[in-house]
Amino acid sequence: LLNESVKKIAIGASFNCAITNADRVKCWGSNSLGQLGYGDTTDRGITEADMNSLPYVNLGLDGSNQPLKSREIYIGAGGDSLCSIFMDYRVKCWGKNDLGQLGNGTITNRGSQASHMGNNLPYLKNVNNIDLVGAYLRTSGDEDFCLRSNVDTKVYCWGNNQFSAVSPIFPNTPSVPREYLVNPGDTAPFLVAGSQIAKTFTTNQEQSKT
Repeated sequence: LLNESVKKIAIGASFNCAITNADRVKCWGSNSLGQLGYGDTTDRGITEADMNSLPYVNLGLDGSNQPLKSREIYIGAGGDSLCSIFMDYRVKCWGKNDLGQLGNGTITNRGSQASHMGNNLPYLKNVNNIDLVGAYLRTSGDEDFCLRSNVDTKVYCWGNNQFSAVSPIFPNTPSVPREYLVNPGDTAPFLVAGSQIAKTFTTNQEQSKT
């Protein structure tokens, strides 16, 4: 991270990522599953030279053919998956995906090959960016994610559904975000880990959009 300031940092079990002052993402640490997003499985950060030459993660181009800029990054507390919210509030995820935690409709890991990244890295499915102005993510130790908008009552969750952490009414692990509605008067400022997510939903008379 030579000569760059860091705006935000996400800390994982064995790797870390940061958004620099250029609104781009750099990652370092363990990379056995391609979770650093560099299109390989090479660990980075062992030497000072590694850090001084750390590249940006290729997350694709925007409509003006410029590199996508990130406003937030989140690493799943389970360890090896992460998501970025971009300036237009759309979301891409990469890394480990055995439980559908990348939200792209597959259980295939992404990030270990160059062909996985850039414009080939898909946005979250089933999520309309218009709904997500002011959105933020929460993660849990059970490798699931929830995304919440600040402007409506929609919550999207996906990934590991062990102990009904994603949803008590869906028995299977959703590999794409499922949309839920909470009470209109509840702004749900925090969605927290594991069973607390389920508790938030059931307390607020969870409904599934079909």
